[in-house]
Amino acid sequence: TLAPDKPWDQVPGPETPHLLPTQKVTQQPPRPSASPIYSPVRSPRSPSSTASLSPVQQDKALVSLSAALYLGSHDSSVLLAVNCSVRVMATLKTLLSLANVTLRRWGKPYEEPFVEVWPSLWPSLKHLVRVPGVADTLHTAILNLGVHINVSVLRRRESTQVEHHRAHATYAFFDSPFRTALVLSVDGGGDRSAFTVWNATREPPTVTFVQSYCPYLGRAWTRYLTHPNLTEPRLPLEPGRNMTEGEFMEYSMWGTVRSKWVRPLLQLAGLCPYHGRHALAVLKKMQTKLKLHTTQDQRDFAATAQYALEKSIFDKMDYHAGLLQQVEGIAFGGGVALNTLLNTALGRRWGKPVHVPASPTDP
Repeated sequence: TLAPDKPWDQVPGPETPHLLPTQKVTQQPPRPSASPIYSPVRSPRSPSSTASLSPVQQDKALVSLSAALYLGSHDSSVLLAVNCSVRVMATLKTLLSLANVTLRRWGKPYEEPFVEVWPSLWPSLKHLVRVPGVADTLHTAILNLGVHINVSVLRRRESTQVEHHRAHATYAFFDSPFRTALVLSVDGGGDRSAFTVWNATREPPTVTFVQSYCPYLGRAWTRYLTHPNLTEPRLPLEPGRNMTEGEFMEYSMWGTVRSKWVRPLLQLAGLCPYHGRHALAVLKKMQTKLKLHTTQDQRDFAATAQYALEKSIFDKMDYHAGLLQQVEGIAFGGGVALNTLLNTALGRRWGKPVHVPASPTDP
C-alpha cells in the first residue's frame, strides 16, 4: 500500500494497491519495438500526402473525408477522418476558447449555435487535415441522434446518425494503431445501455457489436462521491461532493481495499436505470453501513471503490477471453476510460496494450 510520505513511483513491487490479494497481477514483459502493434505500417495519426497518387486515386482519397459531430449539453466536439484515420479531434470548448461552452444556450436547440460558429471554424479545421486540395464538401457527416443540420451549412454527400456507444467504439478503435481490437465503451449513460463490447477490424473497416451489459458504472462512480463522510480531499465543489471523479481515483492510491466493503460497493456498481427507487435505497444503505470515521477510512473507501469498478469490468470481460486472444489490443472509450488506474489494470490482466483516445468522454 502507498504511504503518505512515499511517492507512488518509489513503492517497490509490481503489485497495484487497488487490487485484493486474490487478484494480484504480475508485470507483463515489454513487447519488442518491432511489434506491429506498436509500429503499424501506417499510423492513423501520421500526416499523409496525395501527391504521389494518380488523379483517380487522389479523388478517391479526397471524397473519403468525413466529419463526426457531437452536439450536446457537454463535451460538444468535432472529429475529422480521412480513409478511416482520425486526423483532428477537438472539443468546441477548445476551438472557441470559451471557459464554458454548451451548445444548448438561451434555450436554443443544439443545432442553432453550431450553425453560427461552423463557417468560421471549417477553414482552420480543413487545414489541420493536412491533405492537399481538400474539398469543401464532405463525403460523410456523422451526427449524434436527434441532431439535424441543413446541408447548406454542413456540405456533405451523405449523412448518417449513430448511437451513443457505437460512436464511442468507432472513435476509440480508428484512433488506435491496432489492426484488430476488442473495444469497450463504458459510460455513465447512453442509448439503452452504458457498457458495450465490440469487435473491430481495419480490413475491412468494421466495428461489430458483440454484447451490452446493464451496469451504469460511470454513474456508480459519481454515487460513491456522495458519501457524506468523504470530507478530507478537497474543499466542497458543489452540494454533496468534495472532489472530482479524477481526484477520487487519485485518492484511492492512498488506501487499501477492505474486503468487508467490497460487496456493498459492487451492489452499487451493478445498478441500472430501471432499478429506480431501489437504487436510492441501495445507495442510502451503503452510506449508512460504511462509516468513514478516520482519514484512513476515507482512503480505504476510495481504494475499495476503485477495486469494485475494476472487478465489475473484469467479470464481464472474462466472457470474451476467446476474442481477447485473437486481437492485437484493447481500445477503450467512454467517460470511464478516463480512469487511468483501470486502464493500466486492463493491460496487465490480459497482457494486451490498451489505447484510450483523446477526449474519450462524448466525442
